[in-house]
Amino acid sequence: MMTRNIFYIVVILVLLVGGSVLAFLLLPIALDQFVLPQISQKLPFNSSQINLAKISPWQIRGTLYLGDQESRGVVVPNFEIHFEPNNLWKKKISQIIIEAPVVHLERKAGKLTVRGLKSERTAEKNRSSVKLADLPIAIEKITIRDGLIVYHENELRRHNLNIGGNILPSYGEDTEERISLKSITAKILTHGVLPSITDMQLAVTDEGIMASYAAQIQDLDSILPNLPQLEQMEIGGTAIISGTVQTDGKKSVKNSAAKITIANFLAKRSGVEIRSKSEQEPIIISFNSIGRSIDFSLSQLALHKPATANFNLEGKFDLASSS
Repeated sequence: MMTRNIFYIVVILVLLVGGSVLAFLLLPIALDQFVLPQISQKLPFNSSQINLAKISPWQIRGTLYLGDQESRGVVVPNFEIHFEPNNLWKKKISQIIIEAPVVHLERKAGKLTVRGLKSERTAEKNRSSVKLADLPIAIEKITIRDGLIVYHENELRRHNLNIGGNILPSYGEDTEERISLKSITAKILTHGVLPSITDMQLAVTDEGIMASYAAQIQDLDSILPNLPQLEQMEIGGTAIISGTVQTDGKKSVKNSAAKITIANFLAKRSGVEIRSKSEQEPIIISFNSIGRSIDFSLSQLALHKPATANFNLEGKFDLASSS
């Protein structure tokens, strides 16, 4: 009897181990044949290609191409998905690392868009199936390394913005164990067209989305090479741009506020010199909007040459009346 029990235990262990090995071996095939095609179909691009290069019980590595083959919109030469096997069944991923992604932007019909993106109507239809209150999976951390955004102004001229950073989402679950996005904290670093360090926070509530941001540009002079119309101008200063945006739950902006603080500002061209009113006080530009009504103000700006004058401006305009 003892021998028979041992035999049954050994058989069960062999079946468990064998089943685990078989599932591991078949996982790449299942992902390639069933999971990836479904993901590709939901992406709002004319064509998409996802290739897996490596898979293990803790990591998936691959490449991603979005848009037409002759004119890619998004190229990701390497992405890594890190997860714990026991958490994967709970629809949780530890981290996604996106290395050296390139996003190509262009203008179509006067609107900025990603190359290879489907029409707005088709893309909206695809997006409508994805809701913040019912996400397919929870990603604890997203890391972007050595990214590049390329804006194609025309066939000959383009502008590059290098980007990297970390995005940390947080989630909640309802009684039906549906995953819902609650908040996002992000730190983004850029250089190239616009060198900056940006901190962002986003909170999702039943009333809508509340976002706040703060970006610092260390040297305004660094953006001049990308603005040919200002290439003859000498400019300097450090800018901090901060603000908030709140939606009304229908993806339209309910109210927003922005403040631009420029310390040690200087702009010189052809004998004209504009500075901060005093070295101790920065220039402050602010905007506040409720619906389509916007209040704005500017203070501490001064003309130093060829004459002297101080500027303080306040005003209000309505986008509804101007459209």
